[in-house]
Amino acid sequence: MRILVLAALLIAGCGGSTRKAGTPTAAGSLDPALEACARGDLDAAEALARDSRDLEAIHLRARILMLRNRNREAIELLTPLLQGKAKAYEQLERQQRVLPDLAVAYVRQDDFFNAAKIYALMGDSILARKYETLARSVAYSSNLGNEELTVEFFSADPLPIVAGTLNGHRILFVIDTLLDEIVIDRDFARRAGLATLGVRGGGNVDEATVQEVGVGRLTVKNVPVHLGQAVQVGSLRPDGAIGLQFLMHYDFTLDYRRSRLTLRKAGGTVPGVPVFFAGDRYLLLEGKVNGKDKTFVGLGTSLKGVTLAASEYFQLGQGGEILEFSAGPLKLVKPALDAKSFPAGLDGSFGIPVGFVLGHAALRGRVLRLEPRSMRLLIE
Repeated sequence: MRILVLAALLIAGCGGSTRKAGTPTAAGSLDPALEACARGDLDAAEALARDSRDLEAIHLRARILMLRNRNREAIELLTPLLQGKAKAYEQLERQQRVLPDLAVAYVRQDDFFNAAKIYALMGDSILARKYETLARSVAYSSNLGNEELTVEFFSADPLPIVAGTLNGHRILFVIDTLLDEIVIDRDFARRAGLATLGVRGGGNVDEATVQEVGVGRLTVKNVPVHLGQAVQVGSLRPDGAIGLQFLMHYDFTLDYRRSRLTLRKAGGTVPGVPVFFAGDRYLLLEGKVNGKDKTFVGLGTSLKGVTLAASEYFQLGQGGEILEFSAGPLKLVKPALDAKSFPAGLDGSFGIPVGFVLGHAALRGRVLRLEPRSMRLLIE
């Protein structure tokens, strides 16, 4: 079974490459680099691909840079891959592989002008309009100076919730590190007079921008949002959720001990363990199963009542009982596993072994501080 898991990761590549394992490149086989990704050894994978001028190797390096949140460097590698002479079908195939990564990199950089152009090339007119709208303003502009801002949790259990405002209307936000952007309930959006730009995702998600989001004393202007359906959380029904892309604009602390969220200007020095940014919504850190088997684990602040969401695919490959799981200083002995809460596709989408997601029950009582530029996570 472990061979099957490795094969799937090789096909995915670091970030979802469509290149089949075993296909030779101009500089030789890229398989050793892909195998290093599948082992979770990003340093080795980057070193193996670094000196190759093959397009697949360059794309792989860009994906590894994006995992490290080094998006500007990834853009510099990805943009030339769309240029050059090639047969029409080869150029189209290359674009289909490169454009989604390039779009995410631009969005992470708040370069919404170029993000709009990429989504237009991808045929996504709604996201192109959304990011064109943001490009005409200064997105995510805020009143945060050098001081830190702290807001008490409105509720800490069963999930962390903070009170805020949206275009001047009071709202409760769940803190959800498994979302990308802020999500607002459609009914609340109508009451707040929020105009939508259109529906994506088979009618499940509306796209919009808001003039101002407030959390405690923090005000942030010109913010991209999705519109969806609010769900009940215990006795509360929050009308919004704060996702990872909003939080990653700051050095942020989720303090479950004192029930508060603290935001600081990004760029400080934080001790801790390396953390990785996969796709548009997954924070990953390295973990070990039974003290030896390496995997990556996500952070899922919205997984109510969950200690460890587990990939069934990874469990089949790993085999045997999970007696201990560790990630940095966090250790769980015979943790309760929940396969239903594991995000679909997370274990096979990024070419690295992602076997678990830490849920609210594992994070309760902890203090998590993440600094997005150094990509270090302090867990206390």
